[in-house]
Amino acid sequence: MWLAASEADLALPEAEVKYIGAFLDASSWRRVVKWFAAQSGERLLPTLPRAPHLTIKFAPTDAEVLRAPLGSKLDMQVVSWASDEYGQAVGVVVGSGVRVAAPIPHITIANASGTKAVYSNKLMAMLRASDPTVRGERVRGPKLSGAIQVVYK
Repeated sequence: MWLAASEADLALPEAEVKYIGAFLDASSWRRVVKWFAAQSGERLLPTLPRAPHLTIKFAPTDAEVLRAPLGSKLDMQVVSWASDEYGQAVGVVVGSGVRVAAPIPHITIANASGTKAVYSNKLMAMLRASDPTVRGERVRGPKLSGAIQVVYK
């Protein structure tokens, strides 16, 4: 006999979830890196992300993890790019049905040595504020796709 379980009854793994993300498939990653280099006219900074992704929710609650459509495909559209001496990123909009907690949804392309990927949040905010130290623009870039997954601490 099968029993229905409520969210409260479902047990999560012992490890805490660090974030929920949409991890790019290999062809999307190659496409966006090639596009970024052509669009910006710049060489990539030396540190590439180990697992290129869009962060959907950082430090989610157990309930948010349980509601996340894990394993689902998420379509994204590049709508901007930004670059400075510390980081390179693209802004994206996502397909319907998924709410991204970040104020400016984005994917880190590369960082300077010693700069953490989280810097892309600041970089995208600086672009939005028209900071003169940031190169970039709003554009209609490539379509990307990724799978929704969790990363544990």
